[in-house]
Amino acid sequence: MDARQIIDELKALGLTEYKIAKRLGTVSQSTVNRIATGETPNPSYRVWRQLSELLAELTIARSAKPPLVRASA
Repeated sequence: MDARQIIDELKALGLTEYKIAKRLGTVSQSTVNRIATGETPNPSYRVWRQLSELLAELTIARSAKPPLVRASA
């Protein structure tokens, strides 16, 4: 998965470019935007790895939540 696809997945999970940048802590929102639009198609390995780790963290956190169960009446 390339960085652009990872950003698309993070956005699908509800993160904005600003929130992605803040969670990474090492890039600006404009850098995230340049990656997302393809203006920077090959970001550094460090940025790609940080994006991958963020996606993994959020995916695991989301799957760890117990399903909502309604009580029977």
